[in-house]
Amino acid sequence: MKLLQRDKEVLGNLKSWLETQIAEEVSIERLCRQSGLNRDKLIKGFKEIYGVTPCTFQLQTRIQEARRLLRESEIPVTEVAWTLGYQHVSSFCTAFKENTGLSPLSYRNSVREQTLETSK
Repeated sequence: MKLLQRDKEVLGNLKSWLETQIAEEVSIERLCRQSGLNRDKLIKGFKEIYGVTPCTFQLQTRIQEARRLLRESEIPVTEVAWTLGYQHVSSFCTAFKENTGLSPLSYRNSVREQTLETSK
């Protein structure tokens, strides 16, 4: 797919915007309207530049933020899920485990154990 410089700039702006919309479910249709790109160019162009589709990028961004919150705070898993826009905690836990191999609580506990071991 041939991406013009303008397309690359639009996709870069879209990526930056997605990073700020971590708790909002964003549809491809909305991204097309916002960017002015058609569905095919949006999805394939984003994947060509960033290696993943916009939806996968948003999921990865959410999981990255979840990891940070679980690592750096005492916020309950339920609140982490809601903060990241999940309406159902079970959906959050499933997505987290699929992406990290651990449940959110197991992740938090393993980070704490590692911290204790390195501080000895």
